[in-house]
Amino acid sequence: YKDGATSKAASITFNNQYTTNDLSLKKVIAGNQGNLGDTFTFKVTISGVDGEKYATDYPVDGGTAGFELVLESGQEYEFTLGHNDTVHIYGLSATDTYTIVETQADGYTTTITGADTMTESTRTSSGNVATADDNVVYTNTKQVSTPTGVVLNIAPYIAMVALAGVLAFVFLRRRHNNF
Repeated sequence: YKDGATSKAASITFNNQYTTNDLSLKKVIAGNQGNLGDTFTFKVTISGVDGEKYATDYPVDGGTAGFELVLESGQEYEFTLGHNDTVHIYGLSATDTYTIVETQADGYTTTITGADTMTESTRTSSGNVATADDNVVYTNTKQVSTPTGVVLNIAPYIAMVALAGVLAFVFLRRRHNNF
């Protein structure tokens, strides 16, 4: 300070924030013919800055906690998920994008929720987690209608056969009595 003014401690505040969000991918199997033991393969690609890495909770080669798969930006990774299995991918920034493709779902109808863009016919979803976590759920449903109303379908035929039997009995009995 000039002119003999006393100095005051200046208060300077720095606010550095690097916000990240997470992506979760969940598999659900539904329907009266859905096999809860089936597993499905997903191909996931995270696109961000070259060399950027993302932590997951997906075990490496059947490993245990502490040995999870680490994804690298731009590379495609495969995950195998069964009923109610979920994989989390951590640390995506606002500019990172993701693409998820379920590679097979023979005999199942697939519905997707929670992604920014979803194409169920190709089992593909994509988006980014710019404002909040994305919780993407792939539901595979195998539904077969259960036959109902069997009695209503065959009841008229049973009634016709019974009526024919009664008429035959009555007709043949009268005829036999006339001789």
